[in-house]
Amino acid sequence: MDSLKLIKFTNEHTILIKKWESTNELCKYLSHTQPKYLRESNLEEEKHTLFFMIEFNKELVGATWLENITENDATLGIYIALTNYRRKGVGSGVIKLLIDMAFKDINLKKLYLHVREKNVNAIKCYEKCGFIISKEYPKSHFPDSSYQGMYQMTLTNQKLN
Repeated sequence: MDSLKLIKFTNEHTILIKKWESTNELCKYLSHTQPKYLRESNLEEEKHTLFFMIEFNKELVGATWLENITENDATLGIYIALTNYRRKGVGSGVIKLLIDMAFKDINLKKLYLHVREKNVNAIKCYEKCGFIISKEYPKSHFPDSSYQGMYQMTLTNQKLN
């Protein structure tokens, strides 16, 4: 992969995230574009979150995070905001970096993520990285006016089994 980096989120990145949110393109795939601690202004949640901007070829192209981090597990969130960087391996590269961080550095046992059932490309990416569908949620309405189900996908740290 060319130059893929995770850059620690700072408040200066908020302007860029708001710009990405304003395009409405992301709402087709996401329920939120930032971790819970920012959405709810909850400083206690921030202690259990790692939030990064995704840099690819010296351009910020998306964001990713681990949240609800406990001694055993965490929830992963990711999006590639710039459409011309999708389907180029950036997402799977980022997920592999987060998996290493979660399982090797933090010693977690499991990672979870949530994905809409119609986000087929993301599901394929997650499966390529080892995640499996572990739970199906009933169909519901989303802010983009779609009606669809959602999956929880799980990855277990195989070295602990």
